[in-house]
Amino acid sequence: MKKKILILVSILVVFLAIPPFVNYWVSTPSSIGFIPIEKQEVWISFYASLIGSGITLLVEYV
Repeated sequence: MKKKILILVSILVVFLAIPPFVNYWVSTPSSIGFIPIEKQEVWISFYASLIGSGITLLVEYV
C-alpha cells in the first residue's frame, strides 16, 4: 500500500510540473522555427491531450 501511494504522489508531482514547462516551451520563440507563433494553439492542445490521457491512466491505476 505504501508503494502505491508513493507512485501516486510521484505521478501527481510530474503532472503538476508538466503544464508550466509546456507553457514556457511553447511561448519561448525558437531560432530554428520548431513552434511557429501562429501554430502555438495546436501544440498546447496536443500536450493537453497527453496530460489528459496520463491522468486517465493514473485514475485507472488507482
